[in-house]
This record gives sequence, structure tokens and C-alpha cells, in this order.
Amino acid sequence: MGWITKWAWAVVLVTTLAACNLTTSSRLTDTPTPEPITSVPSATPTSDIIPTNTPTATATFTATVPQPPTAVLPSCIPRVDWKQYVVLPGDTLFRIAERGNTTIAELTTGNCIDDPSKITAGQILYVPNDVATVTPRPTQTPEPTATLRPDERLEAYAILSGDDGAQWPQIGCGDSLILQSLPIARSEYAAENIETLIAYFGTAPEGTNTPSSSADFYNPLHGYNLSVDSITISPGQVDVALSGDMILSGVCFDAILEAQLVGNILYLANVNNARITLNGDNLISYFDMSGDAPDDYVYTRDKFNLPPVP
Repeated sequence: MGWITKWAWAVVLVTTLAACNLTTSSRLTDTPTPEPITSVPSATPTSDIIPTNTPTATATFTATVPQPPTAVLPSCIPRVDWKQYVVLPGDTLFRIAERGNTTIAELTTGNCIDDPSKITAGQILYVPNDVATVTPRPTQTPEPTATLRPDERLEAYAILSGDDGAQWPQIGCGDSLILQSLPIARSEYAAENIETLIAYFGTAPEGTNTPSSSADFYNPLHGYNLSVDSITISPGQVDVALSGDMILSGVCFDAILEAQLVGNILYLANVNNARITLNGDNLISYFDMSGDAPDDYVYTRDKFNLPPVP
């Protein structure tokens, strides 16, 4: 019986071990193989905005033209060593120059003046010589007055229309130049007389008759706004610079206009020759239609049949 019992225990042991192996094998075999985790991409949000191309900034290059260096003029030093003169109402630089026995160029240089036409009453100028004292003139054209004595009046040429040269030098189309005593004061200085006369003729009446009609005095310079910029009187010649408008109206009118203007400048300056410019151009260029007159043309008394100065 003993060996049967041992046998039985052996069978139980073998069976138990077999069962253990089976369980272990089953556990090992039944363990699930882990599946790889696959990442699910998340949904990409969409946008309703449609991208546009961003403009690329373009560099702009501007060509710079080098400018020539500005010339540095030497500083002007006034002639403080000269005498002082206080500008009077109505004074002009050429009047001061004439009364002071000097020139406009000398005064402009000695006083560092850029524009000779812009001097004002009360301004102090330096002058190389004493300036003769005169009664101050008004800044506007003096009104004609009948109270002047004959010897105080300015005498000048007027136009006698329709005279045909019967009494005085003939000009234009049957007209004449005739000396008349005008109702304006005469100065002892020729330059002042020229300036005064040109201003007077510009505002004086035109006359009662037109040229080449019945004999009467006529003023072709009526309405002209000519002004005198400078006057230089030297032995035998006067140089006058004018500015303003020159309106021409035909052969007959232009002839008496030129004769009245130039003839009086020659007469009042008491010279035989005159060089006259208007706005920088020789005056003859306005009247000479041929265009042959030289730029340095000089008027003479012969052109207007005026008697020469001895």
C-alpha cells in the first residue's frame, strides 16, 4: 500500500506541475500585444481672409545736380570819412549827385546802395563834397500854378500841330516843335528840369486837337508813365535812363512823340548829343522800324531840325 500512496502523490504532483505550466503558458500567450499609439492630426482652422501680396517697398533715387558755390562778394564799407547829407523829400540820387558835383556810381559805391531808386527822406548819405541846398520838392508831381513869374517858369518844346513848319522846325506829318513857357517852376539844375518836364507831360492835358488837324498845341506824352532813373550830363552829351511803357500809334504820331521827348532832353541839357535808354534798351529801337540802328545810337539835334548849341 505504501508504494501505491507514493505513486498517487507522484501523479498529483505531476498533474499539479502540468497545470501550473499550462496556466503560465496561457497567461504568457493571452497577454495582448500593445497597439502602437497613432497621433491623430488635429483639424487645421480655416480662415476666410485671403492673403494678399504685400507690396515690396521700392527705393527711389533722386539725382541731385551739384550747384556751383555761391560767390562771396567782398563786404561793402561805407565811406564814413565823407560828409553826411540828409535826404530831403523829393530827392533822387542823381539830383544829389548833380548838386554835390559827383556821380551816381560814386554815391552808390560810397553808401553801399543796391538800388539807386530806393532812397527815402531822412536817410543819411555820405557824399564826397558839399551838396548845394535847394528848396525841398514834393514827392508828387507839382501842380501847375499861374502865380509863377515868367522868369520862374520852365520853357520847353511843345507840338504845334498842322503848322507845316511855318514858324518852327517841322517834324512828323506837317507838325512843328515850338518853345512854350509852361506853368511849372524852373530849376537851376538841368537834370531836375528834365525829370520835372517828363513827369509834367505825362499828366498834362493832351490838347484840344489831334495832330495834323487845325493848328493847336498838342501833348503826345499825355498818359505815359515814364520815369527818370538816372541822368548824366557831360560836355556835349547827356545820358538818360528811362523806365516805363512806350506805346506807338503810327508813323505821324510816333514822330512827334519821339521829337517832344528827345528834343526837350537835348534842349534842357543844352547839349548837341543824347544817348537815351528805355527799360535798358536804346530808345531808338522803339522808333526805328528798320532795325538797323546800333545799340549805342546817339540822338543829335539835326534829327529834329533843332539849332545846334554853339
